[in-house]
Amino acid sequence: MENMTSFLERITPEDRIYYTRIIFAFISAALVLGLNLWGPLGLIGFVIGLVLIIMSYFFAVYLLGVDPQEIGGHVKGLLKGLGTGVLLFLVIWLMGFNFIYAATAPPP
Repeated sequence: MENMTSFLERITPEDRIYYTRIIFAFISAALVLGLNLWGPLGLIGFVIGLVLIIMSYFFAVYLLGVDPQEIGGHVKGLLKGLGTGVLLFLVIWLMGFNFIYAATAPPP
């Protein structure tokens, strides 16, 4: 536990949010793919993924101890790495969907 504490002290609060968002993007894409949570036009899967990525900010604030005042407030914290997280989620989600479900598509 001491190594984890020293690791968290070495990285900046903004980096904690950024890397937490990246990890949550992987987890949410795997969750949506694994549980087959697509819905009409894939909107349910996208909304679930987006909610999990936004929850990563609250995870960083409450469990990793990031002070929102250190990074410029809640708005800056919510936007830090949001584009990267959403894009990573979409890439994993779309590629996984194409590889998993390409064989089940009807032939043209």
